[in-house]
Amino acid sequence: MKPISRVLRVVGIGFILSLIATFAVSLKDNSSQPFVPPPKLSIWELISRRFLGGIGTKKDPFERDHKDPVVWGKFREEVSDNELLKLDGEFVEPLLGGILELVLRRGHDDVGVTETAAQHTQRLRELAKAYKELMGFDDRELLELLLMLGVHETPEVMTFDMSRFTPLPTRPAERRRRVKSFKPASIRSERRRVLREWKRERPFVFSLTSGYDDRRRRLILYLYDRFHLGRDRVAVFARQLHYFQPARDIGDQTDDPLIVEWFRKVAFAYLTNERLRGDLAAAYGIEEPVRSDHN
Repeated sequence: MKPISRVLRVVGIGFILSLIATFAVSLKDNSSQPFVPPPKLSIWELISRRFLGGIGTKKDPFERDHKDPVVWGKFREEVSDNELLKLDGEFVEPLLGGILELVLRRGHDDVGVTETAAQHTQRLRELAKAYKELMGFDDRELLELLLMLGVHETPEVMTFDMSRFTPLPTRPAERRRRVKSFKPASIRSERRRVLREWKRERPFVFSLTSGYDDRRRRLILYLYDRFHLGRDRVAVFARQLHYFQPARDIGDQTDDPLIVEWFRKVAFAYLTNERLRGDLAAAYGIEEPVRSDHN
């Protein structure tokens, strides 16, 4: 019975943590700031979403919108700049100032570097502003970019961060061998991984936004879907920044050259934007690696 009791204990602890995290998203220290409406979730939905793949939960009426480019395009045209600005202030900012300040980035934590999901997102958003003119984005495109980056970590309120790779060994010799011999998965394999992650985590976004009306909820889901699936240049750049930022900033977060090299290797494997590749190489004073484009 020991294995069974151990499993039940883990599930119980995970459920309690998920419950706390889910409702913590609505808390803000500054009472003058807008609140994120608490999710309207039953105990069953919390358990099912977290551990049972959503069995017996409410169906998401917007889950297929991304498959119809006409519907997606029309919805984007309907959304005003004011709606986007309001969403940034009433959803994204409280989200980043709430539970995501406590969620550690596993890839960083595994190598002894502290970065939270909120810090990661804020740094991405600062980069988006810095590259606006260089990429030729207009004000509306920048706003959409900021919001895609702002909502992309929403599921971690319930799931917390998950590392993509096996943690680096702690012994210096083993760590060195791992870093030097590291061969990243192909771009095509990485894309499949991102799509699996999106499919697994999107239901959490649907559940966590249940306190909103359908219009606002659909907008959040649209931005989340577009970050992962969009083929327009703004969505593609959002995903490219997601590879760029950890590698660019890791040099300021650790003095360990092997950790820095590890992060750079991962970034260069999946960065296809020539400007970002050049800027990353320049930041470290190295020659830009030859693109493999291994599909």
